[in-house]
Amino acid sequence: MQKIKVKRIKFDKVIFDNALSGAIGFILTWAVMFSTVLPLGISYSAVMCNKKSGIYAGLGSFLGYLFLTDNSFNYKYAGATLIVVALLNLKKLNPCVISGAVTLIVGVLYLFNTKFSYSNLLMAVISSIIAFSASYFYEKLITKTNDPKIYKTSLLFFAVSILVSFSGVEILFGVVPIRIVAIFAILASTYLSKNGILIAVILGLSIDSTIGTPMFTLGYSFASVVSSGLKSFNKTIFCSIFLVMYSVGSVFTSTDSLFFISLYEVFMACVAFIFIPTSKMQFFKNLDNFEEMRSATHTKEAANILDELSKTFENSIAPIYDIEFNDIQKIYDKTTDEVCKGCQMNVECWHKNYITSIDALNHATSNLTSKGYAKSTDFPMHFSTRCVKFPEFLSSINNGLYILKKNAQKNEAFEQNKLMISKQYKAVSSVLNDIGSKNPIEVFPEQTARVKEFLQYHRIESDVSVYNNISGKLFVEFTGEKLSFLLNKNFVKSLNDILEVELILMSESIKNNENTLIFSQKDRYTIDICSKSISRDKLCGDNFASFTNDVSEQFLILSDGMGSGDNAYTQSKQMVSLLEKMIKSSVSAIKSINMINPIMGVKNNSDSFVSLDLISVDLITLEGVLAKQGAMPTYIYRTGKLHKIASNNLPLGLSTKAHISRMKFKLHDIVLVMSDGIDDIDEDDIWEVLQNENSMQNVCTKIMKLSAGDDDKTIIAFRINLNK
Repeated sequence: MQKIKVKRIKFDKVIFDNALSGAIGFILTWAVMFSTVLPLGISYSAVMCNKKSGIYAGLGSFLGYLFLTDNSFNYKYAGATLIVVALLNLKKLNPCVISGAVTLIVGVLYLFNTKFSYSNLLMAVISSIIAFSASYFYEKLITKTNDPKIYKTSLLFFAVSILVSFSGVEILFGVVPIRIVAIFAILASTYLSKNGILIAVILGLSIDSTIGTPMFTLGYSFASVVSSGLKSFNKTIFCSIFLVMYSVGSVFTSTDSLFFISLYEVFMACVAFIFIPTSKMQFFKNLDNFEEMRSATHTKEAANILDELSKTFENSIAPIYDIEFNDIQKIYDKTTDEVCKGCQMNVECWHKNYITSIDALNHATSNLTSKGYAKSTDFPMHFSTRCVKFPEFLSSINNGLYILKKNAQKNEAFEQNKLMISKQYKAVSSVLNDIGSKNPIEVFPEQTARVKEFLQYHRIESDVSVYNNISGKLFVEFTGEKLSFLLNKNFVKSLNDILEVELILMSESIKNNENTLIFSQKDRYTIDICSKSISRDKLCGDNFASFTNDVSEQFLILSDGMGSGDNAYTQSKQMVSLLEKMIKSSVSAIKSINMINPIMGVKNNSDSFVSLDLISVDLITLEGVLAKQGAMPTYIYRTGKLHKIASNNLPLGLSTKAHISRMKFKLHDIVLVMSDGIDDIDEDDIWEVLQNENSMQNVCTKIMKLSAGDDDKTIIAFRINLNK
């Protein structure tokens, strides 16, 4: 029998590379953020020009942009792609510079053919920056740079680019497949590694940026943080808790339709995660090697921040508007359908005299759209007198015009909110960098060895570690059984001599018969602080907090809610509470303020606002920060002189920029902070009180008596002393 020869299909790697390059170039043209197409396809085409498959990447991007339905981007970006590819093939140039420059030039030239606006010019500049940055990261990824940090960043940027590109691709009932993939990645990284919260935030921000809501970031992050404590349970329980927590974290920031679609996506990802064996998810176990995360304590504090943010965003996104009244033609259609359909004159008006009726509506359109309402005189006499239901017709038109006007106002507010949310996301990234990327501990092996040697000499069995935090404050931690004798004054004195610092007991705990003692370096300075408040209503609109963080900084926050009563109290209390939580999570004071500012702008919609005073003092160096926004002047009394620090900016909710000063305080400084209820006080009187009073409580009492206003009043006074 003759054997039949089966011809094997050879895999052509060149064809595959060319096809893959073209496909990626095509896919990256879908990337949209805040209704703006990103020039990621241009960037990819630019860096691929040095490879044999580069021309196919350019062709893919060119076709991708041509297929766009938005005429403000398709021809402009398609042309830019051809120019970039042509320039880089003619001469060896820097792809990052060329992609950025060509994108900017094409964007500016496009402005000459359209109505010029500064927003379009800004968009051209931003597109150029995105093209330059994306080219840089794509180039580092393709060339496999030797710098591991840049390579990982480039890999992450490329992954996010693909995610953003696919975020607009829907299947049945609005479900987005790439979001299911993203949720699966969050589930796996949360369950198998320490980086779940970081992955959740990155993927949430990437998806949210395409639709302009904080829904997915808050939902994914909240669910990831809560469910991360359930790794010891089986995957079914873990996924069930994740699903419930996602619904809690996102329900207030979405429309009903989007919420239920996203909930279905989470459910599908959970099902896939439960049935796929853990052995097939080795990649997510290896995520721990990418970056060392902070301790679980700081992760929980980050979760508290996200929880606070979810509350402030409840009413930040505009609802879906009535699409039946989104233009004047829809108003006419709706009115004729409701009023004219059952009228006895329907055939006369809309069949026999259709043209004259249409002309009557067209005649009135100009007046209606300019005024925003309709009168009988806006319509021709032959139409208004013939219509037997004209009052109903006019009422229906006016109802539609009213909704149209409201929709326009909401759209304008929505666009402003999206800009604010964009700023918010930038601030979130900065805060997460503070929380997740810094290692606040530096261990000292030499000092640890000296202390261990001392313990062994005295036959004391205990684990010991000597370390400091990012401010340079020294800590000594002992762990063992029955360590209470280490609190002996002689032992502490010996420890001080060994380490050449003065230590004090910071904490003592017992768990499972094991003692943990932590000694910390004694702060050089202390703050003597007192306050006094008078409320006009049951609840005071002024709220303040005084606390220290784990790096020897003393903080004072005062927020004055405009007006008085429950609303003023709620606004200022929320502001103080959120700031305190962020700072205690090791987020810098300046970044905390920058993050809160856009929140207030979105949340309050300029209806309510609060002032802010924030002061920080390093208790070792006396360096500090003084931040003010819409607040009363702060006074510093130093060596017989009174110094006034004032700002003329608006409160949070009306302005997005705080007045921030870096300070160098001195020993015996007296600092006075007041809410705006303290007014009409002569500075000479303030100087006299501070000159003659040593008690901070008496300072507050006397200055309060000098104020004649009837608003809520708060005075806070503190003095810097040596820590004896």
